[in-house]
Amino acid sequence: MQINKNILLSMSISVATIMIFVGCSSTQPKPKNMSNNEYKMQASLYVKYNKKNKIFEKKIYNNLSGYGARLNDYNPIGFPFINSRKKITEGWNGIFWNRPDLGIPFYDYSCKAPITDTILSIIIFPTLLGGGLCPVYYANFNRDNFDSTIKEFVVDNNIDRKALIDGYTTLLDRQSTAQNTLISLNSKVNDKLLTLEKHYQEQYNEKEPKIIVINEDLSGFYHNEPLVQLVSLSHKNIATKKVDFTKSYESIKNSAFPCSPNSQCLQNISHATDEIKQDLSKSVAEIKLKEKAIVKEYNSSLEKRTKFLNVNADYSEHSVKVGNKTLYYKLKNVRSEVSAKAKTFRVTYQITAASFTDIYPGYTNEDKNIKVYFNPKKETIRLLNKTDKFLEIGSISIYYNNKIYTLNNDIQSNFTNELSPHATKELSISWLDIAEADYNRITLRKIKRNSLLFGVAVKYTTLNPSIKHTLYRLDRHNLVKILEKIGEK
Repeated sequence: MQINKNILLSMSISVATIMIFVGCSSTQPKPKNMSNNEYKMQASLYVKYNKKNKIFEKKIYNNLSGYGARLNDYNPIGFPFINSRKKITEGWNGIFWNRPDLGIPFYDYSCKAPITDTILSIIIFPTLLGGGLCPVYYANFNRDNFDSTIKEFVVDNNIDRKALIDGYTTLLDRQSTAQNTLISLNSKVNDKLLTLEKHYQEQYNEKEPKIIVINEDLSGFYHNEPLVQLVSLSHKNIATKKVDFTKSYESIKNSAFPCSPNSQCLQNISHATDEIKQDLSKSVAEIKLKEKAIVKEYNSSLEKRTKFLNVNADYSEHSVKVGNKTLYYKLKNVRSEVSAKAKTFRVTYQITAASFTDIYPGYTNEDKNIKVYFNPKKETIRLLNKTDKFLEIGSISIYYNNKIYTLNNDIQSNFTNELSPHATKELSISWLDIAEADYNRITLRKIKRNSLLFGVAVKYTTLNPSIKHTLYRLDRHNLVKILEKIGEK
């Protein structure tokens, strides 16, 4: 079998190419840290790199966004992965004659692929077609190239980076000194204001008039029952006064940039430095001039503020219940402020009305056979058989004004129809709903002429012989006297 010489030649070239390619791909460039001379890093200045024109611009910046270099140490700024290799393509999509490009300068590109993939790519795409495929491409930042380029740029354009950085350092020092001077002056003024505030606060806190409560009884039924406090005093809040004369001077500092090296930059820096110095001198004079007026104004404000205490008043209606009496009271209008110099502060509580529940008078009645006693406190009726014979009780009626309430001989009324000789029986009437016995929101003045009719009727029968009897009497009472006695208790 004869082998085509052109094929053999092509394979020979391909094999040689493979060896070269594999050899090259096995080398992994390592980032190189340049040994640059650092100079006053705290005063960083920068130059921009124009990616489109692929040149450094002849302008100096004190801050930088985008690509560029720091003049203090010639370090690259804004460039991605400058200290490591970066994989940028993967798969059979990179052709030697059209290899990827980040569009950013100072990067080298290398191919790394398995030997089998490399052989296949070269066999499939012989040298006659111009090359083969690369499965993986890496980008590496060329620090040597960058370092030499930026240094050449500085030299070629006569940029005196030390003079510029020295000038910028002076500007930053002037800015820092000015800021610290204003901070110090600001603190001194605020310390004076704080001392003044503490002085007034201590004196003010010691002053508080004693509240004296006067009870104005409009109900007529108040007997020194304890009432809740409806008024309190509180010190006014003293607003802390603070001034702020501080400045950052950032705008003046930044006004010097961007600038053209060297004369314009140095001139701008010098002008900004002088401007900060002049502004500081002016600000210090203004602060000293304003200080007295500020302290005087604050002193006057504190003096006025601490003359009075707040009066906290509760004008809602309150009640206090003692036994079966309830009193209603409220605060009479008071001033909203009281002088801090006052020894006392008088306020008036008005007791406006009273309510009473289960109001009954005492009651006793008897005949030769039976005695009836009503206990108003216990709300009970006690029956006493005065004879030597049984008494048969038919019913008991309670008379309250124009109403009659009857206890029949049943389980609910809790008594039997027989009362043994000389026996006593006590019956409760508390379960009866006698509405007339309750008096709601009354005053002595309104009821001073009112009377209360109260009585008890007992229907009973004596035996041997059987005779029916009725014990009854209705008494008229002075309602005011009854209620006053209850109030006193």
